[in-house]
Amino acid sequence: MGEGFVGLYVTVKTKLESLGSRMSDIKKNQRLLRRRAKKIEDMLTSIESKVEPSRDEDMDFRQWDYGTHEEKDKANAEQEAGKEKDNIENTEQEAERKNENSDEEEREEKEADDNAQQEGEKEKENIEADEQDKEDSESESDTDELKQLKERSRAQADKLWKEIEANEEEVGGK
Repeated sequence: MGEGFVGLYVTVKTKLESLGSRMSDIKKNQRLLRRRAKKIEDMLTSIESKVEPSRDEDMDFRQWDYGTHEEKDKANAEQEAGKEKDNIENTEQEAERKNENSDEEEREEKEADDNAQQEGEKEKENIEADEQDKEDSESESDTDELKQLKERSRAQADKLWKEIEANEEEVGGK
């Protein structure tokens, strides 16, 4: 009876260990996903801050202060060209940062995938070990049952022979 509990204890213990390792991998993946979400949110915020406000919000009444409309248009064109250059430079810098971040994220994703694959392999090994333990315990229980059946059969056979011998003595003695 105690051996059965030992087998049960080992089975429960291995299952709990596998669940513990799975939970730690899940927590690690959750932290990774939170970091990615924060990076995406930061990128979205930076993109939103770079969007130029509509012309209705930013009305400039200085056009009458310094000359003709042609001069103003020329100055505006120069300002817009400078802004476009700055935007291009900022975009290139962001692209470089994103590439660096994406490389880091890819490494982290690869690690997470490797961990998940290892977890799957460990889980398969645990399942196979559990099945093997079940088979072993079943074969042990089958062996035990056969031994008990054998002992019962011997006991019954001995009892039967004793009865037969007793009957023969009674018949022979009369």
